[in-house]
Amino acid sequence: MDKKYIPVSDLRGIDEFLPDLSKLVKPYERVVVTSTIQFKHRVREVADYLEAIPSDIVLGCRVVIPDCDCVVIITTGEFHALKVALITGKPVFVLSPSGIKELDQKLINDFKKKQAIRVSKVLDAKVIGVLVSTKSGQSDERLGSEIVNTLRVKGREAYLFMANDLSPAQLNDFPVDAWVNTACPRIIEDEFDKPIVNWDELRKVI
Repeated sequence: MDKKYIPVSDLRGIDEFLPDLSKLVKPYERVVVTSTIQFKHRVREVADYLEAIPSDIVLGCRVVIPDCDCVVIITTGEFHALKVALITGKPVFVLSPSGIKELDQKLINDFKKKQAIRVSKVLDAKVIGVLVSTKSGQSDERLGSEIVNTLRVKGREAYLFMANDLSPAQLNDFPVDAWVNTACPRIIEDEFDKPIVNWDELRKVI
């Protein structure tokens, strides 16, 4: 089946918030501006206004931010902003059509606590399933196989699971103790019966 990918931009206004944003980032010498894909068309403009560094868009599975003192991300919600904060360790300001806010440090700390609990449970697991999506842009069978081999070297019983649908409904009945995800990182927010972590969370400690 042929697929067509049609880019969709969020055209709602954010200009009215730029003066206040400029005041918030003024104490920081190196400011990076990034966005999610819906606001890609605004990154250069906002970066020029703030005399900041424009950066590539942030995806759920990819965050590449240049060295900086703080980050401005043009987006809605907190998922991508949280990802940026965790990777950079820098203050993150969220610019959206509804206003500006600095990402709450309590939100970051709470996520880190939950993350540590999830990772600990997976480390205690004996039988681990490694999830690989067959969806375009997410599929990485080679990485999945490497993770399986790594886990086996570490004494775990590990198996590769590949599917288009990596939902709890499809996976909860499999006899594993935990899951390691290589696909969209938001999968871990679903209602799995077993502990689940993203590979980038586990590889730091395995």
